[in-house]
Amino acid sequence: MSPVPRERLERALKRVPLPILDLEEDERWLRVGEVRLSKRGARVSVGFTHPIDAGTRFGLQRFELGDRKGAAVVLSGAGPLPDYFAGWVPDSAEAKAEAWVARLNAEIADRVSHAKREFDAGRASQTLIFHLGSEYAPDSPWGGEMIELSRTGEIEYEQRKSGSVVRTVRGEVDPSQVQRLLTLLAATNFPSPLQQFFPPGASVCTLITEPPLQAMHIDLHPAGHTTYEEIIRTLASLAKALRESDQDELQRWSLQVAGA
Repeated sequence: MSPVPRERLERALKRVPLPILDLEEDERWLRVGEVRLSKRGARVSVGFTHPIDAGTRFGLQRFELGDRKGAAVVLSGAGPLPDYFAGWVPDSAEAKAEAWVARLNAEIADRVSHAKREFDAGRASQTLIFHLGSEYAPDSPWGGEMIELSRTGEIEYEQRKSGSVVRTVRGEVDPSQVQRLLTLLAATNFPSPLQQFFPPGASVCTLITEPPLQAMHIDLHPAGHTTYEEIIRTLASLAKALRESDQDELQRWSLQVAGA
């Protein structure tokens, strides 16, 4: 792991003035500061999803800047993502942070080896992931939204705003709806991008499939690309229905909420 340059570290500490208090965990994620490690796949999330492999590692970088002295928790080797500042701990909590890092790295090794075994054995079910908005963007009224759909019909939805989870939905939908979207996507040039740059103010979303993990950023309104328009319109409508509990649209998907 290359050290995070001092200037980047200073900016990160201004953006995240409070230290990490603990390693958080629920049934889907392990979270340390601003980075979440999936319990279900070989990926991490820092607002958007990135692949992990055997070279992905968490580490500690000690620092002394102004009146603060401690260790930064840094993620490295997550696909195209540069070394990422997850947060920091003061000197007094460094031993605890070392234990977090050891556990996270063991979990990464387990995720990567499991994903390879499942893929090699042909047991991996293809998953489609859709990211819309940004949880920290002031011009994103609903924050960031993520839909995860498996070929077998499992669905997970999460809405986040300013670092907090606003709404989650988990359950099952009609698998044929997911398979239709995957078939449409297979008929495009995915994951080759339609454009390299997006103008200021553009509404950009992300399409992701795994395994193997592939991703593409795309305009929410991809004019002139009929198939992509259909895929994005369908997923954006589903996100809106999940956000607003639109029963008519959710019934079209045959949504069965877990635990209902």
